[in-house]
Amino acid sequence: MIRRPTALVLGAGASRPYRFPTARELLSNVRRRISERDFRVRLHNADFTDPETSGLRDALASPVGSVDELLELPVHAQLVAVGKAAIAATLFHYERPGDLLPDARHDDWYEYLFRRMKEGASTLREFLQNRVVFVTFNYDRSLEHFFFTALQSTYGAKPQEIAEAMSKHRLPIVHVYGSLGALPTMGGQLPYGVDSNITGLRLKEAAASIHIAGEPGAQAGIDAAQKALMSRERVCFLGFGYRAANVKRLELATTLVKETHVFGSAYDLLEGERRDVGRLFRAVGHPIALSGPDTDTLKALREFPVLSEFDLTDL
Repeated sequence: MIRRPTALVLGAGASRPYRFPTARELLSNVRRRISERDFRVRLHNADFTDPETSGLRDALASPVGSVDELLELPVHAQLVAVGKAAIAATLFHYERPGDLLPDARHDDWYEYLFRRMKEGASTLREFLQNRVVFVTFNYDRSLEHFFFTALQSTYGAKPQEIAEAMSKHRLPIVHVYGSLGALPTMGGQLPYGVDSNITGLRLKEAAASIHIAGEPGAQAGIDAAQKALMSRERVCFLGFGYRAANVKRLELATTLVKETHVFGSAYDLLEGERRDVGRLFRAVGHPIALSGPDTDTLKALREFPVLSEFDLTDL
């Protein structure tokens, strides 16, 4: 079990083992698909006009790093709604339940984490005594679906028991910028792995569950993330891109206690980029220990003492 107060902060790379796109890959996918007739028809059926889809297509010619970055710019405020619908319409293609089954992926860190959380927990009640929270910048619902299926198969837990645990923050998963919508077990309408070509009202509802920074609904997710990080002994960033705006919104200087140990995966980051990440965290008073550029999410979680039962004051 994880008895030390721990937070895992997830970026797009954390969902990569389950075949979800990175932020850059999502941008490329939306850029390509917004010019396809069938994709535009789906957006039109969700009440978006041709000028809106054309406007999004033209704006996506900008050399930005993600769709989110583009939509955050005030000049594109009128494209936020159609942009969120384009994100949702693209991401539904990646929600594949089979990719979350045991032994489906060689770099499955969900399974590794679950096994660590299950150690010494012979019942669901004991499992829920784990002291780990998840703060995710991702829109996908793979983590929720994984826990629902894993807890059902392992402990014979009923969906309503798991839903109650999540709603009462005994298994907290905070989506900073929203998600594709709550799962049916949590009161939502769209099951995980729903028809990837959904359109009309259902697509519009899913898009409305996504929040772009600057929108009225976005601050609630940021506040919830900050609250989740408070009083954590250990914080580990996994698959995170370390975009300065996202780090700053967490307000680590005030949300983390002085003694908090901070770790982070740094897959494919070059030395200059790694130094900048280090400076970013030192500036808020919390130096970060980064894994190597060839270390994936699973290996980073195993390499760092994030889940260790031992005290880390000697580090």
